[in-house]
Amino acid sequence: MKTLSFEIAKKMNRPPAGAPGLQLSSVKGDGLKAVMVISSASYQELKDKVTAMHQQGLPINYRTRGKSLEVTAYPADSLDALSVLFSYASQLEFAEDGAQDVIDFCAGSRAFLSGVMRPVSIALDRDSLSLRMSASLADDEDPEAFYGSLMELLSKADMGVIKR
Repeated sequence: MKTLSFEIAKKMNRPPAGAPGLQLSSVKGDGLKAVMVISSASYQELKDKVTAMHQQGLPINYRTRGKSLEVTAYPADSLDALSVLFSYASQLEFAEDGAQDVIDFCAGSRAFLSGVMRPVSIALDRDSLSLRMSASLADDEDPEAFYGSLMELLSKADMGVIKR
């Protein structure tokens, strides 16, 4: 087996504060702890989704921070903290398309790529959302073929890859 390390980045055009819909204020994390801060006019549905996941045995919780909701996820069984957070976030619809593209990619594309990819860390800065990933390939697999398949997925969401 060989391991590839790369970063997926998405340019973000964040809406102004107070814009309607779910706003991704920040997200950061790794396999041990992942935190997402969301702004919205109402949080009850978001809280209910966290509670339902928690009742299913997933280590996820929330707390109110000013006018935002902070959702924190931790590892569970075979899932790392980012996977738990992405499971939660995939149930939401963010107003900003860029955030939704990355969440949808993280929640669904790994299955398309035979489950070989694993999120390592995620961070949102002022201009972009970046996701560090690793991929395990068989010794006889061509890394360039893997990157070609990955770019087909990423180009649909106007996302790019940076090889490490």
